[in-house]
Amino acid sequence: MQTTRSPFPYIMKLPGLLLFIIFYLFVANALFGQQYKGKPFVLNFDDTEYRTDDQNWSIDITKQGIVYIGNNNGLLEFDGSNWNLYPMPEGMVIRSVCTEGDSIVYVGAYEEFGYWKRNDKGNMSYHSLSDTLKQKYFHNDEIWRIIRHNQKVYFQSFSTIYVYNGKNINVIHPSKTIVLLMKARDRLFIHMVGEGLYEVKNDSLNFVEGSGILADDEIKVVLPYREDDFLVGAAQNGMYVYNGNEFIPWEKPVNKTIRNSEVNVGVATDDLLIIGTVVNGIFIFDQHGNLKDHLHAGNYLQNSTVLALSKDKRNNLWVGLDKGLHYVNLNSVLEFYVNPAKNTGSVYTAEIIDDKLLVGTNQGLFRYNFDSLKGYTNPTMIRGSQGQVWDIQKVNGEVVCGHNNGTYMLEGNRLVKISEINGGFEMKEININNQQKFLQSTYSVLAIYDKTTEGLQFSHTIEGVLEPMPDFETDHREYIWAAHTHKRIYRIALNQGLDSVANIKQYGKDEGFHNERKIRVAKIDNRIVFSTGKLLYTYDDLNDTIIPYESLNRKLGRFKEARNMIEAKENHYWFIKGHEIALFEIRNSQVIRKFYYDLPKLDMYLTSNFPNIVTLSDSLHLICLDKGFAIFNENRVIQDPDSTEILMRKVTAGSQKDQIRYLPLESKQPVEVDFPYRNLGFTFSNPQYFHQSEFRYKLNGMNNQWSEWQNDSKIDFIRLPAGKYEFLVQSKNIGGEVSKPLSYQFTIQPPWYASRTAWFIYTGLFIGALIILRKIFRKRIELHKKKVEEEEKQKREQEKLREEQKYIRLRNEKLQNDISHKSSQLANYTMTIIRKNELLVNIRNELEHQKKELGSRFPDYYYRRLLKMIDRGISSEEEWEKFEYHFDQAHSSFFKRLKQQYPELTQADLKLCAYLRLNLTSKEIAPLLNITIRGVEVRRYRLRKRLSLDTDENLVEFLLNF
Repeated sequence: MQTTRSPFPYIMKLPGLLLFIIFYLFVANALFGQQYKGKPFVLNFDDTEYRTDDQNWSIDITKQGIVYIGNNNGLLEFDGSNWNLYPMPEGMVIRSVCTEGDSIVYVGAYEEFGYWKRNDKGNMSYHSLSDTLKQKYFHNDEIWRIIRHNQKVYFQSFSTIYVYNGKNINVIHPSKTIVLLMKARDRLFIHMVGEGLYEVKNDSLNFVEGSGILADDEIKVVLPYREDDFLVGAAQNGMYVYNGNEFIPWEKPVNKTIRNSEVNVGVATDDLLIIGTVVNGIFIFDQHGNLKDHLHAGNYLQNSTVLALSKDKRNNLWVGLDKGLHYVNLNSVLEFYVNPAKNTGSVYTAEIIDDKLLVGTNQGLFRYNFDSLKGYTNPTMIRGSQGQVWDIQKVNGEVVCGHNNGTYMLEGNRLVKISEINGGFEMKEININNQQKFLQSTYSVLAIYDKTTEGLQFSHTIEGVLEPMPDFETDHREYIWAAHTHKRIYRIALNQGLDSVANIKQYGKDEGFHNERKIRVAKIDNRIVFSTGKLLYTYDDLNDTIIPYESLNRKLGRFKEARNMIEAKENHYWFIKGHEIALFEIRNSQVIRKFYYDLPKLDMYLTSNFPNIVTLSDSLHLICLDKGFAIFNENRVIQDPDSTEILMRKVTAGSQKDQIRYLPLESKQPVEVDFPYRNLGFTFSNPQYFHQSEFRYKLNGMNNQWSEWQNDSKIDFIRLPAGKYEFLVQSKNIGGEVSKPLSYQFTIQPPWYASRTAWFIYTGLFIGALIILRKIFRKRIELHKKKVEEEEKQKREQEKLREEQKYIRLRNEKLQNDISHKSSQLANYTMTIIRKNELLVNIRNELEHQKKELGSRFPDYYYRRLLKMIDRGISSEEEWEKFEYHFDQAHSSFFKRLKQQYPELTQADLKLCAYLRLNLTSKEIAPLLNITIRGVEVRRYRLRKRLSLDTDENLVEFLLNF
């Protein structure tokens, strides 16, 4: 944080005259700084956005803030959120517009003038006034200017002025061609070619003495100037001052440029004079005639031909061009220095040195001059500064620059290198071990600098640290807390000589952070605080761990998710969340938000990796942008900040057959809506021109919760049930201010079958039904006896049915017992076969062993004979037939069903299926089939293939459920 030494101790030692001069310059500079009103911010609208022709002839704005533009394709309307085009009859070009109140817009075209009127439902309709004129009065004429004056409306062509008093039209016939009608200080002027300037009084033309010197020119601008004078602009001769007696050439250097630019239009705000030209854009002056800004195709405008100028209620400017449309914010709370013609790169740091602004960018170090009218101007690069500039510090009156190539000292207009270490991120004065030094973080090391009589000098690097650490702070225990460029936080303790690390510890997930990436460190209210993009954390020294900073997180709201925190001045801190910025005052656990701005709404963005906001003085802050910078002056008061007022533009009620009804926009009583038209649509707006508004809404009666903030200015509710509703909508401006809710109450009428008439019909039907029911009741008594007899008969039949069901149940139980018995017999028989086969297998194995032992002593004839006998005993067909018999008894028709569904199964497969259905293991099945366990597994595999089973299907379960 910079410190500024007071100049007064030095001033007191100077001689009186020199003291007076310095004091005068000091005060004058302060006064000029107060006069400076900030840079204009220019927002461009092109035809791709408003979707019509790009040539715009005239602009006027209602008190509500609705903008109307005379366009080649008709009347263009903009309410801050929505663009609408109202074509003229036969597609005529609108040359002039003039609003009256919030519902009438007068327009002029070729051989046509009249007005558009908005009804109570928000719909516009056109009413012609010129169709009442005789053709001879309005032949081959075009209306170029419309002005309301003294409760009349003046429509002006190049040959005639038509005066409309609300009922009738009077005609003023000048003797010669006239140029443009102009109004200034409630006086109406017009130039007559070949004669000079005339004033319109009581619908007659009165010559203005002294204007004859401009007789052969075209006067197009008359503006109030100074106390009682007028500033007059002529197309060829430029600007003149009319003092009531004579026309005097405007003695300003810029008048020569204006003279060659062809004056075309002009407008005056509370403190500015604005001239639009045909070939050189817009000139903006203060009330003393000093040029503040010049906007043209070379910097901000789409082209330099200005056809229309109009100011809104906040004294900002709408500009209609030969190609395009602009909104010029002359009273923005931020001053933007993002001239596309002079882009100095992405800004990372800044400092004010002797009324000059030094700005460090990714292209180099630039010096700006300060002009009390134009702000910071004429950026020039410091020689030898090309490359990335990270940090600018003022140390003992000297400027230190942390650069990609090292660290430099600024001497005049050149840089002198004082350190070869690349990447000087940040430099701060530290006091550790009773030693005052300057500590610098770089791409790889921490460096120490000493203050000497010759200036700041590099001393040494700290051994034991080899990490890029752009951010660092020191705490009360003389620890250095440093944030790594990519991950984790380091706590560093230095040795007594400050030349090496005595102790270093890393803090990450294991120590309490929810993640380890891109953590940043700051000191807030004398406490070390870490930002992660999700929560703020602090250090718990009792447990040597990192904990969420709960009290601060609660009070900061959404800005607990800030990625960066930057100290601004005493107890003031900038928080950066994405590209949203906020200035908070944090003192003794109290948190007050002082300022908020949502930069992306203006298509403005901070530098992505290392966003920064530099405090230049107690009230001046520089916001580093990716294509320039912005200045925030806390002392600059905007008299009329961005509006948060919401306008209801359209309310529609639609049916399921796509039939639309427009509802009144205002009503003292809730608007009644027929049930078939229960699809409600709301269109609203907020006349905030230079950024897109955000809205939220809720519908009481259906959902009492506010929606999320959104940019869409239209909302539809489909198939609302009958009932009473209140639609509420709020808007939020770029400064985060939320408007009062705009309310619209309506009632969905019940359907016809729930109306009063329907209820009368229902009552009559009910009475008739009672009469009919009485007759029916008597009839039912007669039928009751028959019904009782029938019920008795049914009871007897049901009793008989229950007896039969009982017999069937007992029979089924007997059959189930038989099946269980047969299953038991089958199991016993199967186990007998298994034990017998196992015995025979054992005998065969023993026989084979003896043959192997005895060799030729055991005759082959007897050996093979015994083997055959054993094998026949193991695979006896008789036993299989008995097993099959018992199996069919227990598992009815299993083999038959299996063969029908899978005819390709072999006899061996059927045997394996039977054994598997008995839930026998491979070890138990092997002796039954006279094969090895491995052979059983192979057969199981083949069986799965033949049964077409998926790999995740269980073979045994399949057979059990078959």
